[in-house]
Amino acid sequence: MFILIKALLWYITLLIISMAAGLLIFDEEKKISRKTYFERVKDCKGYFLILIFVMTMIKIENILQDKFSIGYDFTPIIYGIEGTNFIFFLQNAIKNEIFIHFVSIFYLISFMYVIIFTPIIFILRGEKNFAKISTYTILINYLVLVPFYLFFNVSVTSSYPEIKPLLYSNEQYMSLVLLVDRLTDNFPSGHISVLVSICLVVFSHQNMRRYKIFVFSTMIFMPFVILYLGIHWLMDIFSGLILGIASYFIAKNEKVCRLFDKIIGKF
Repeated sequence: MFILIKALLWYITLLIISMAAGLLIFDEEKKISRKTYFERVKDCKGYFLILIFVMTMIKIENILQDKFSIGYDFTPIIYGIEGTNFIFFLQNAIKNEIFIHFVSIFYLISFMYVIIFTPIIFILRGEKNFAKISTYTILINYLVLVPFYLFFNVSVTSSYPEIKPLLYSNEQYMSLVLLVDRLTDNFPSGHISVLVSICLVVFSHQNMRRYKIFVFSTMIFMPFVILYLGIHWLMDIFSGLILGIASYFIAKNEKVCRLFDKIIGKF
């Protein structure tokens, strides 16, 4: 418990500081005003409820995994198809402790940052439609991901002895991971699918050049990170890419938007 508390202290602090900095750096047109904070957040509170609902779904999936043996382990099938030679090569190509810590923190922070920060900056900028689409893409991703994680179990690549558990060998990093992951929630890769979806949303915006560069860079670097750290398989990444693209276009569909709007309207 002490390890988790210690990890949460620096994790939450780093997340808050980086978000505060992001509001200054990525609001290039200076659309955010202190006078409109409360009004814009109040007008979009349904989108925050969606994010809470997504987090709740993930936690329920974790609880079910802990209490029951649900799903079938497909890891040996994926291992038989692609093996671990490529991941083994990556890990042996770079053996630097500082680099391992850097990519581990990047993995832990950047994904959560993008999920939370993207709707927030759109809300505070008064761009409600972008806040809506970004939130809906996250919801659609997890409506697919959670059932897969529950019934289609795929373990991390470092569950095989030839792959080093670079992320999980650190107690603090491991404690943070276990808050939302049981190390069998791999297929498709949520890190890839959500980042691809958000990247498509952000790139549909006419401005926000700096945030486009940030999200795109995060999306491009993430596949290397999740392979190098001994987390995901290549098939996880490719399936995540497909899901991310599909989720974006589904979220933009007028009928889907109207359905979600009706549900959110009740709140």
